[in-house]
Amino acid sequence: MSSSTWSTEELLGAVGAPTDWRTLPAETAAEAWDELREWVHWFKDRYALDHRVVPPCWYLHGALVDVLTALRDHHAHAFSDVQPATAASEWHRVFRDLEPRLRDWASRTGCTRTEHREDATTQWPDDDTRWRDHLNQDEQQRAAAEQAQALEEP
Repeated sequence: MSSSTWSTEELLGAVGAPTDWRTLPAETAAEAWDELREWVHWFKDRYALDHRVVPPCWYLHGALVDVLTALRDHHAHAFSDVQPATAASEWHRVFRDLEPRLRDWASRTGCTRTEHREDATTQWPDDDTRWRDHLNQDEQQRAAAEQAQALEEP
């Protein structure tokens, strides 16, 4: 079979695209959550991670969900049949790089093994007017630069 007739699934070894929770369709969300939960349970047991890295309420914290999803998606790809043996080592390098992020985000939550605490978010002031001014100024600067460049061209 020529490479031009292979499906994306065949080329990627049945490993799909990364999970983007913002765009996940409602009809597939429950299955995606169940798959992630199963993987996170395996992951925290396999690597003996405590609540200071992955608290039991991880699924209630968007930042933790996103980094755990990224690790899970990377793991699925790294350990697929079409990857070289070195892919497993690369996954462990990625885990090494992301474990401090997990630890930092878990510590920010203040959650313990038995208690969940809501994420503290900072509210931004309403800056719609300043934002629109920025967009207008940016557009004007770009248009002026394009006009100047057009005048310079032969």
